[in-house]
Amino acid sequence: MATRALIGYLDDSRLLTTTYNHYDGYPEYLGKKLKEFYNTDDLAKEIANTGYISSVEEDGSITSKFDKTSADKIQLDDDVIEAGLKVAQEIKIISGEYGYIWIGYDWFTIK
Repeated sequence: MATRALIGYLDDSRLLTTTYNHYDGYPEYLGKKLKEFYNTDDLAKEIANTGYISSVEEDGSITSKFDKTSADKIQLDDDVIEAGLKVAQEIKIISGEYGYIWIGYDWFTIK
């Protein structure tokens, strides 16, 4: 069974770039791998721009069964509550259980 997750990168203009992760999206696995292998601004931006991820492997490499190479882009509202609701809606759309958003310097987990 898949534990779906959204991986996102939030830039200074509040543009959220997201990709879908299909397997092993729980914090003890994907959350740990993001912090271990994608822990800089450039690396976080890179993974969020992948478009589709089947899974992140033990060594941090990405496996993908599909060729979707374009990520989704979402402009978030200035209001932090509205922005949070929009992120939650995007997680729900993909039937995700978790969201991981890179904001400036670290990964933040949303359940």
